[in-house]
Amino acid sequence: MVDHNVLSLPVLNQKGKYYGIIEMFDLVEYVTALFSDLGAMKLIDLEKLLNSEKTFVSATVRDVLKRPLSSRNPFRPINRGFSLFTAWEILGLGGVNRIPITNENGEICDIITQSMLVDFLWQNIEKIGAVAETKISDFKGAESEEVSSIPPTTKAINAFREMVRTEKAGLAVVDENGKLLDNMSVRDLRGIHTDAQVFWRLWSPVNEYKEMARKEFPDKTPAALVFVLPTDSLFTVVEKMAKLHIHRIYVVDSAESLTPLRVITQTDLLKEVLLNQK
Repeated sequence: MVDHNVLSLPVLNQKGKYYGIIEMFDLVEYVTALFSDLGAMKLIDLEKLLNSEKTFVSATVRDVLKRPLSSRNPFRPINRGFSLFTAWEILGLGGVNRIPITNENGEICDIITQSMLVDFLWQNIEKIGAVAETKISDFKGAESEEVSSIPPTTKAINAFREMVRTEKAGLAVVDENGKLLDNMSVRDLRGIHTDAQVFWRLWSPVNEYKEMARKEFPDKTPAALVFVLPTDSLFTVVEKMAKLHIHRIYVVDSAESLTPLRVITQTDLLKEVLLNQK
């Protein structure tokens, strides 16, 4: 996932049949479970740290993907003969982030994701005409995800545990005044690799953890804070998501105070385009 900058991979059984999809969120859930006694564990507990690292490195996909067809990963395939609009409807309104594509024999031959549709939309943005100029404040699908936040001093392991608890793929990092400083997402798990020498990073504050991630993955982690204003257009949202390869973006009240008001996800964006079709 890290090498190819993706958040999920399809899993096939020994007969080549679809078994499920493993997501970065599944890995986050698995890693945080390794430290279930977090309250009693300190960074100096090297034996526990090494044992957890060994467990992580030797874990199989089956160990991590205990619920291959959970509500978070429903199996909703479509035949490759269906239209792109059908896929768009499912990804924008169906509560899924990706769709397996099957051939005439019912075998998985491809996968289409929300990110692919966002890239496609950006490459064909002129096709939606005036919809691209819709202001964020006028979005019809206004019930966007609420902002969950953490202070920059939060340990990375606690941030990941909060994502699992709230079932959210990202958290806003804010200061004591509620000003947006950064974003912490499931994708940031790549910062620990599979090496015990860097597993200690889970006990670093998120601001330090993110800095290390930016140094090691400069082409995969936005260098600057990414946000939009209520007065910005759908065009701006599409542009930033596509060019920066991000899955969510914060709407802030102003460029000065940077108080996050809501989160726009890829689902929200695809849904907004659908709702504006006449």
